[in-house]
Parts: sequence; structure tokens; C-alpha cells
Amino acid sequence: AASTIANAGLGLFATRDIAEGELVTMYPGDALALWEEGEGVRDSIRNAAIEMDEARSAKEWVLGWKAQDATFIAQAMCYAVRMGPTRAIIGDSAQASDAAYLGHMANDAAMCVQPGTATQVYKIASEAAANVGIDSKSLSGCHHAVVAIKAIVSGGEIFLSYGASYWLARLSSPPKRYPFADGSEYFGEVGDG
Repeated sequence: AASTIANAGLGLFATRDIAEGELVTMYPGDALALWEEGEGVRDSIRNAAIEMDEARSAKEWVLGWKAQDATFIAQAMCYAVRMGPTRAIIGDSAQASDAAYLGHMANDAAMCVQPGTATQVYKIASEAAANVGIDSKSLSGCHHAVVAIKAIVSGGEIFLSYGASYWLARLSSPPKRYPFADGSEYFGEVGDG
């Protein structure tokens, strides 16, 4: 149904009460994007090797990937979840008729619109509203479980925190990443991080 978030398009809603820890649905992996370590998100999308379940996916979706149309890829990546530094799973939005397969329709209740301190504001708002998370250890392969991290009442919208990096990667001028010795990264406005 229409999301409760303005201009978000469709949202995912519970049709019954869901208990914390319960499986809500699955996050589909209709396509798996793989790229070289160290590539930026924009380059990784352009250069990714895409493997897909052609039998399950809509014909137009398969043709869009094969044609490597930039507009199509940008739209498809809106349904991507990075599962590590060099891979992401992508759900075919045309498959929204399968209730057991709708994790890719969950919205983030907040947006991160700039790097720096705004990421902390985003993180607090997004994590407070999130009522599901992706359990990437639950299944092997590309499909992952979407599990309730809070109780959800029937009719409530299902929210998943995408993480600041999801939003920052989509800015017209992505911020620079500053790595620290412990392996963590900072998206910063200034060169010294």
C-alpha cells in the first residue's frame, strides 16, 4: 500500500500482529552484483558482474540488466542491499505479488542527506523507527530473512534501516571515505576525518 512516508511510493505493511524475533518475509536475491574491492559504489554498479535468476525474474528486468541501461540499473539498485564490501543482492520490484518475498518493499523511515554529523542524526532516527532487520546468516545463497526486531501491530508499516552509506552513495557528489587503522570508515566533510 502507499507508504506513510511522504513521496516514498509503496510501503510494506503487516497483515497481522508480528512478534519480536519472528520471520516477517524474505529479502529476494533475484540478482547478485559482484565487483572488485576498493571500487566506489557508483563504479561498482557500472562495472558489476550481475548474476540473476532468469527463470523467476520478469523478462523486462532480465533484458534491462543485459542491456546495461544506466537508468534501469539506477532504478534496480534502489532495491539492493549490500551484503559485504564487494557484493549486493537486488530484488526485482516486479515480484511484489509474492507475500513471502517482499523484503525489498520495506522503506527506511529516515534519510541521510549529507555526511558528517547528519549521519548520526540519521542513524538515531532510522534505528528508532526500524522494526525489522535482515538476518544474513539465516540462509545460504542469495535470499535473506527479514526478521522483526520489535513487535509490529497489524496494519503497521514495516521499516528497515538502510544505513547511512546507502543514502550517501546516492548523492550527486558522494562524500569521500576516510579509513581508520581499525578498519572503520568515516564519511567526512574535511580531509583530516
